[in-house]
Amino acid sequence: ASFAARPPAVVRYDDVPWPDLKLLREAVEAGVVESKAVSRVWHPDKFLQRLGDRIGAPGSGERERIMERVTEVATAVNALHGGGGSKKR
Repeated sequence: ASFAARPPAVVRYDDVPWPDLKLLREAVEAGVVESKAVSRVWHPDKFLQRLGDRIGAPGSGERERIMERVTEVATAVNALHGGGGSKKR
């Protein structure tokens, strides 16, 4: 089963199927993947809605580490909306 369909009871950093940002950029540029769809998956608020109660072992600091990486991925994906980040908000 996929991570999205059956996440573990406690999601640790290494459990998350982090995307390769270079490959993701290439897939979006080639039209293989729609950046808005990827954005919905990695948006920090959406990620927390899906997995918030499962993220990180209590007191481990893992929740913060996971959310920092989710934010990093979301920022990279959002840059793709503007043709590689050329647009400013």
